[in-house]
Amino acid sequence: MSPANFLAIDAATNTGTVTSDAYPAQFLVGATAQASFTDNTAAGSLKLQGSNDPKSPTNWSDIPSTATAVASGATTATPPLAAYLCYQWIRVAFVRSGGAGTLSAYLHTWSAV
Repeated sequence: MSPANFLAIDAATNTGTVTSDAYPAQFLVGATAQASFTDNTAAGSLKLQGSNDPKSPTNWSDIPSTATAVASGATTATPPLAAYLCYQWIRVAFVRSGGAGTLSAYLHTWSAV
């Protein structure tokens, strides 16, 4: 197993839905994301999304059991994902329901190669 840690979202303005770039997931066996916020009133949902588009993913779906609520700007992590990681691409998404400031998120993965 090979671990990797990516800065998926770097100080993005918390004004709505924020998504990371797409990361190839063909050899991944696990993933989790963690976000931190500069505003202690930030609120919303942090989740992982997957796409099976062959190239340049444009169609995204929420990966089941990965969404977690963010409240009071607390550093928040998605549950570890292992059982359902069978996508061509994955990304981190944050859907804002309150607050302002910026957010950053790390994507931590485990690959089979």
